[in-house]
Amino acid sequence: MKTNTTKLRRALTAFAMTGAMLAISELCPAAEHFSTDTTIEKKNETVDAGGSKYYTAGDSVTVNADFTGSTFSNARNDSGTELSEGSIISGGNWIITGGTFQNNSTETINTTNSGNRSSGGAVFGSTISLKDVIFKENVATSGNTTGTTKACVTQALGGAVASKTDTIIIFGNSTFYANKAISGHNTDQAKHFAIGGAVAGAVLNSGSVTIGQNGVKDSILFDSNKAILAGADYDGEGAQGGAVGTNYNSSVYIFAEADDSITFSNNLAQSGDRAQGGAISVGRTGNHSLTINAEDGSKVLFESNQVILESGTRAYGGAIYVRGGSGTETDLTNITFTNNSITMNTIGGTKGQGGAVFVHRGGDLNV
Repeated sequence: MKTNTTKLRRALTAFAMTGAMLAISELCPAAEHFSTDTTIEKKNETVDAGGSKYYTAGDSVTVNADFTGSTFSNARNDSGTELSEGSIISGGNWIITGGTFQNNSTETINTTNSGNRSSGGAVFGSTISLKDVIFKENVATSGNTTGTTKACVTQALGGAVASKTDTIIIFGNSTFYANKAISGHNTDQAKHFAIGGAVAGAVLNSGSVTIGQNGVKDSILFDSNKAILAGADYDGEGAQGGAVGTNYNSSVYIFAEADDSITFSNNLAQSGDRAQGGAISVGRTGNHSLTINAEDGSKVLFESNQVILESGTRAYGGAIYVRGGSGTETDLTNITFTNNSITMNTIGGTKGQGGAVFVHRGGDLNV
């Protein structure tokens, strides 16, 4: 399929020569929807998506997609609603091989006495498998809200990718660079948070995030991703997981075999009230676990990740935060931490804990 840019050029040429214009539907085609399991191949193409939701799928549908050599860019899912989920892909279960997703975004409006949620700046679904992918400069942004009821929550979840339930698996030669989850705030109560600057799992229910896969040569980089809670000075949930974050009952697994390399560098969780997990934050509510296992001859590195607290009192885990509790397990084997930090730009900040790792509210930490 020709790109929107090519079609626009054709339309302008047609108008100049004959006065005829192509239909708007051809310039901005509707998303392709999958209602049954399917396999698609879109290789070596450049798609300036322009609109939003390039592909959609039913909740129980699995799509096996080969995007090797293709680039999807400039999609916008900002239709002026309280819910925005994915700009290139929305819904279903996806097995994605290859592809670059750059400068795509989701955004919700400001609301009054109701909540809003922006999830997965490029990709939103249930079970999501990602191999040999690049996600760059994608953004999920939620608006501000007011109100004191439980529903009045504003959330930005997964600047690049978000899964509402089930599993996200990332492996092969994959890079997540400069993606952002930026949350607005609720001025009436502590109901605002940004989770996972690049990747957010278990958005609506239990789930997990797995990074690295046995039997596959993995070279995975999370660099310069950010989870930001903008402009809030009311004590709340804050910014969680500059690169990777999870919400409900959840687990994060990172596995590196010999010769594998998995790096988290220069990621940031920044908030005006609470910030945790410069690189990874596991869990906001419920029971959680984190397992990182680096075999001999592999590299798992956390370098120069940061938590910045602009005001408020709580900053945890310059690299890693795990919400603990009864039965919570955090297992870390053969990992390197260097130059991770917490910065508290507030006189009232009394709880800056864990420059590298912090396990909150009990649970076991095994190193």
